[in-house]
Amino acid sequence: MKKHYAVGLTLVLAVLMLSGCMFPDSQKAQNQVPYADQLASVQRAVDQFRDDTGG
Repeated sequence: MKKHYAVGLTLVLAVLMLSGCMFPDSQKAQNQVPYADQLASVQRAVDQFRDDTGG
């Protein structure tokens, strides 16, 4: 009986771990292009931080 639980648990864990690999390539984070306003906002924050900290 315990053997069945161990096999079931192993199967569930394997499915959960591998489910992240099932995203289509177009939806992966490294394939997402940031918008120009997002880039500008981050650049302004970096520039402001540099000005505030002196360098």
